[in-house]
Amino acid sequence: MKGTYQITMVLPAWTVENLLTLEPLKGGVLEGSLDTGDGTPPISFTHARWNKQYFQIQLSVGPGQLQLTGCVQGETLSGVVVIDDTPDCLSGRRV
Repeated sequence: MKGTYQITMVLPAWTVENLLTLEPLKGGVLEGSLDTGDGTPPISFTHARWNKQYFQIQLSVGPGQLQLTGCVQGETLSGVVVIDDTPDCLSGRRV
């Protein structure tokens, strides 16, 4: 699971591509960040957990909350992104 992934998130008004860095720690703690690629510093996770290949991440992006839930299998990341109470597709590959 540890590494950086080029992810695609389908959001209510647009689709975005970002870099997601995952740093799993002992005890199920997951650290990392989301790099939006707009020149601002990467956004650290507000709260994140992992269990084997599964993860759940919460972070603040602008005025809203973003939740990413999914799994990593080999080089592929897949799951669900929720923003503004609307779930949609999350996918990515290790870079």
